[in-house]
Amino acid sequence: MSIELVTDSNDCCGQYCRMGLLPSDADKASLLGEAVRRVRELKKTAAALASSPETTENPTTTSAGATLNKVMFPSETDELKLNRCEGSGLIRASLSCEDRPEMIADMIEALKGAEARAVRAEMSTVGGRSKSVVWVEMAGEADVAVGTLRRALRGVIDKSNPLAASGQGLPRNKRPRYYHF
Repeated sequence: MSIELVTDSNDCCGQYCRMGLLPSDADKASLLGEAVRRVRELKKTAAALASSPETTENPTTTSAGATLNKVMFPSETDELKLNRCEGSGLIRASLSCEDRPEMIADMIEALKGAEARAVRAEMSTVGGRSKSVVWVEMAGEADVAVGTLRRALRGVIDKSNPLAASGQGLPRNKRPRYYHF
């Protein structure tokens, strides 16, 4: 028995196994139509999630009848947003930056330095980027405290960006390489 014959028989076995995955009455057109329908449904769901407000308390209902909460996706750029919550006196801080192991510890230190107390926090990480939303209670005067909080959280974002953290554009634990020609 030659090697080619063994390879051909393995290919045939694989083809017969794959044939069992689809119903016998499925043809290429109906399979393609089902795939296109599913992609359109996923696009509608993604658009609904993107257009809904950034709170997780308002669920979104899809065309399939499933209820989804707003998914927090980190933005591609570093950003910091501070908003006052009406009536509660809380400040909602939303920051998006590169993910790194010591980021949560840096956020805790920043909040302590700004004399703020975290009431609620949500965090998501996708593809090396992280988005954190923290609801904080400020101890001091509102206007002064917001400025202090903004500076402290901006420091957390700048630490996650290696180019902004050091003057030379290198992370703190890396040495520069010098090439001599």
